[in-house]
Amino acid sequence: MNTLLSNGILDFANMAVCSGLLVTAYDAIPEVSNHAQNVCSVSYKDSGGESGSGPRIIAFVSCDGRGDGDSDNDDDSLVDSGYARFPLFVLLNTEVNPVVSISRAAVELFASVYDELSSLKDQIDINRPLIITGRALGGSVASLFTLWLLDTIYLKTARTPLCLTFGSPLLGDNALQQAISERPTWISCFLHVISNQDPVPRYLAKGHMPFGAALFISESGCACFEDPQSILELIKARSLGGLEDSQIIDYGSMLKKLKYNGIRHGRKEEVDTCDISDPVQCGITLQLLAIGAIKPENSETSPLIPRIRRNLESFQRGKKNNLDQTKKLNEVKIYMAYMGWYKKISRNQGGYYDCYKTAESKSIKEGKTKEEVVRHQRILNQYWKHMVKEIDRMPKREGATNIRPRVLYAGTHYRWMVEPLDIAVYCRQGKNDYINKGRSQHYKLLEEWEKGSSKPAERHKVSRVTEDSCFWAHVEEALIACRYLTEEIDSSSEEKESRYQSLLEFEAYVMDLIRMHTLSPETFQEGSSFMQWWRDYKKLKGVGYKSELTNFMNNQKVGNDLLVFDEYKGLS
Repeated sequence: MNTLLSNGILDFANMAVCSGLLVTAYDAIPEVSNHAQNVCSVSYKDSGGESGSGPRIIAFVSCDGRGDGDSDNDDDSLVDSGYARFPLFVLLNTEVNPVVSISRAAVELFASVYDELSSLKDQIDINRPLIITGRALGGSVASLFTLWLLDTIYLKTARTPLCLTFGSPLLGDNALQQAISERPTWISCFLHVISNQDPVPRYLAKGHMPFGAALFISESGCACFEDPQSILELIKARSLGGLEDSQIIDYGSMLKKLKYNGIRHGRKEEVDTCDISDPVQCGITLQLLAIGAIKPENSETSPLIPRIRRNLESFQRGKKNNLDQTKKLNEVKIYMAYMGWYKKISRNQGGYYDCYKTAESKSIKEGKTKEEVVRHQRILNQYWKHMVKEIDRMPKREGATNIRPRVLYAGTHYRWMVEPLDIAVYCRQGKNDYINKGRSQHYKLLEEWEKGSSKPAERHKVSRVTEDSCFWAHVEEALIACRYLTEEIDSSSEEKESRYQSLLEFEAYVMDLIRMHTLSPETFQEGSSFMQWWRDYKKLKGVGYKSELTNFMNNQKVGNDLLVFDEYKGLS
């Protein structure tokens, strides 16, 4: 088998062919066509019976069973995703691809049944397997419906529907392909089945680009590709399209024949035509012979083979970059574990923040530890800045975020652990007002996304990390305010009043964190910047000053539900 072809996609395609999944999906379409009355009708059936345990199939079909329309009209034109008559698919736009173009015919057919599909969408159980299928232009509508579901009801779940199309024209341009490919969980939802005799997929090939995997089938075999350039080459190949345009391809019969053969390696006479010393070339040749894209007598001279090979090699290089990102994510977990270890060993050295900010290395071992922390901090920042930038350029939707819960969880813990160290570096350089002048945009976005998606939960124990990652920036500003007022710097009464007010607000803010148990106990370690502020603040306010925070710090109970200083600190 061709090593340039993804084992995952080949295994899935083989399963879809041999298990009868494609036959089942295709057989659902004629049942819908019997009820077609308008330009495009839609229906569905539950194959799981009354129990509803099996997959649900939603099948689309255009009224004439082909959906190619009149060749003299503008059905082959593209419109941007913000198409004034139906702007729903603006959801596909990104910062990199601000304009995504989609087939006008497909969008208008989707729009014609939009109300019915909206009702159908509300009835979908995301915990039940869902297959969305369609023939010809009905397959294009199926793809649009799948994209709509992925962006709405499947947005925050690991489950996804499966979209299987048969002989469908290409849906959109290169920007559409890139927009979908940027979402790995989306691109894996689509498998497009194309007969070597079907002319329909070629109707809209000009200016269009495929997305997802394509399973090319013939009477003698089938071959699966996921590289869009190779798919486009094969769609355009003159050898694909042996019947008159007026004839309808019987995909059902072809699929039933292939069910027992699967994606084969090739007959002996075909293998004999290959150069087995070059397994990649041989694999591509067998794939193309299986679907009739080339003939055995031309297999050594066909220009299609080297073009497909170049496309596949380029595609695999891109996939390797994605695998490198996955490897990088695993490395990030290791770096975070190291930061957790450093936090633990610094607990008795003034705490995580102050140990990093002020402690000098007293030994070679400590020096190496500090160097490692600095290196890990830099790598983590680089990774998450890139990650947040990629997520932020995705389409924005009111009331929803583009970040998946697992990624948000990791990003939030990164922010809690690493931003305090960035604040330490910033303040060590003699700078102030970190929140307004020094905070990186990626931290702001991670915090915004976390606040927008988190559900308040009851807390039964104190957090091991301070959950406001800017806490130490607030402490630094409070220290500056205390010094300003204690040293009686010549200034206006308005400025002094503003400083006093900021200290009162900081005191209230600290009490809120204590009450919510979101302030790490190590905050109260001797030698910490917070304890330095507390000493300065007590001196400024005088011994007679009383407040909730003074009661807390003096171990005086305010309420049964609130710990006092020694109890809180003892949880570290």
